Amino acid sequence: MWSDKGFEETMVDAKEKAETLDIETLFSSELPVRPRKIKRQFDYESHYETTVNVDPKKAFKSNVFFYALDRTIMSLDKRCGQLKAHYNIFGFLYSTKNQENDGLVQKCKDMQLTLTYEGHLGADGTQLHQELIVFHSLSDAAKSSNDPLELLKNISTSSLCGNIPSLTVALRILLTRPVTVASGERSF
Repeated sequence: MWSDKGFEETMVDAKEKAETLDIETLFSSELPVRPRKIKRQFDYESHYETTVNVDPKKAFKSNVFFYALDRTIMSLDKRCGQLKAHYNIFGFLYSTKNQENDGLVQKCKDMQLTLTYEGHLGADGTQLHQELIVFHSLSDAAKSSNDPLELLKNISTSSLCGNIPSLTVALRILLTRPVTVASGERSF
């Protein structure tokens, strides 16, 4: 199990740090743990509250390591949500040359829906699809590069901005849209 390996690596790192700080590296086994009570509607037998000694290493693993691992995974999922949304909208512009025609048309239309604000189109999806096909057939840079910045530079230097306006607008929006998560700043 991957968490067991990660736990063992964490334990080795913690022992090394504890030794450099002259801190004892053993777990104390003096902490008793009370067993969980199960409520029953009718109980004719009395409950005895007994204590059970649990291995301190296992207790640390379940109470600290797994908790920290779970919080880390939840935090990363939350923080990567914005990046996933960005990729779902603009991801096809990073590698347009190897995509199928039907998939590219649908992604262009999806981007049109996303960029439409109060009835104003940011980029026309059908026109964007046609411009991508024309641009890839005309430009050598489009065939060799997947970098949107390089594609936009090539469009500007070739004076194609007026000929492929939807692609120019889509690339400008892609390159100027911030993809950051401010909650990351508050957690540290």
